[in-house]
Amino acid sequence: MHTLRLDYTNTPVWWTRQGLVWLAVGVVLVIALGTYYGHLVAETGRAAEALDAARELTNQERMGNEKLTGELKTLRAEIKESQTVLARLTIPWDPLFIAVEQVQARHHDRISLTAIHPDVAEQRVILDGRAPNLDELLDFVRELPEYEIISRAYLSHHQREDKDAAKPVRFSIVAEWNTKS
Repeated sequence: MHTLRLDYTNTPVWWTRQGLVWLAVGVVLVIALGTYYGHLVAETGRAAEALDAARELTNQERMGNEKLTGELKTLRAEIKESQTVLARLTIPWDPLFIAVEQVQARHHDRISLTAIHPDVAEQRVILDGRAPNLDELLDFVRELPEYEIISRAYLSHHQREDKDAAKPVRFSIVAEWNTKS
């Protein structure tokens, strides 16, 4: 049997084996948590640096894309303008003028053309002018498609004016041209 120790004095015990063990366990846990916290702080710093680098790269790409977009818009505008000029240059002016002049020559000086307006997108030309009467004007319109360059011609507008006694009918004719000629 064990010896019984009875101590009736109230003396505090500062250190016991069990207390020392728990103290060591606590110190080890604090050191482990401190190390883990340091590791997390370092990883957070690396992640923040990577995020800043990604933002900078994205900003550079956006600036590059904005520059490319501006250049692309400029190029598109230049291409559109070039296409418009090219389309105007490819209007078959000579055959159109020849057809209109030959039809007008048949009507001697009775039909007067005052303007010719090309519409490249619709491949048509609008002829404005004056005629002595509606019959003469309708003959003129009927004779225009006889030429291969003109596919269709029709009277789009006419108006009788009493100011000009010699040619009182003002008109607009729409003539569509063929691209095959």
